[in-house]
Amino acid sequence: MQPSTKRPNLAFVLPERNVGTADIKPYLGHERQPMTSEHLAELLGTLNTELTGQSMGAILQVLQHANLSMPRLVALFHLQRSGSATISELSDQLNLALATTSQIIDQMVQSGLVERREDTNDRRQKLVTLTPSGHAMIAQVRQVRQSEIAHRLDELPPELTTRLADLLIELVAALRRGGSTTSDAAVAGRRGGCSPPQKIEPNSSPVREKCEQPPS
Repeated sequence: MQPSTKRPNLAFVLPERNVGTADIKPYLGHERQPMTSEHLAELLGTLNTELTGQSMGAILQVLQHANLSMPRLVALFHLQRSGSATISELSDQLNLALATTSQIIDQMVQSGLVERREDTNDRRQKLVTLTPSGHAMIAQVRQVRQSEIAHRLDELPPELTTRLADLLIELVAALRRGGSTTSDAAVAGRRGGCSPPQKIEPNSSPVREKCEQPPS
């Protein structure tokens, strides 16, 4: 069983810290630093923090009105992405003890946000899925967040928002093409003798395996 001292994974909704102008100064002016993928990731994180930080107050009001804690919200979003999950999978996602996660799911079942059902592939397992009320709660949180972000973006000059939209469309398209290529390469690697990464048990040493390439 996982230790109960673990903290839930809330990175997707909580900004890590306050970000000021000093964080972007190295990238401004004629003597700015060369842009690397690490620098770009940091800038995107700064953007997410700026936008998310502004919407947190409104989101917290929604959660308080619905009596919904942050771990429950994380569980809802994970179920929305995955379709269903076991208690063990949710425990890993929330970074909480198995017993704590089971208690959270029990409360969400009572609230009508999720339901349990048998796994058709393994009747010993119970799968957790969203109910219509769970989907509606996710939609409400997303709508609040998008409305707050849109309010901030309305403060920007129109020419800047137009350039930003063009770049974001191009970025999303490129990332999707790259993600597809990476997935194909991973499948090809496994067919060529590369075994998928093994799950490391607690208190065990990681084992590195060589990936043998198929003969040409």
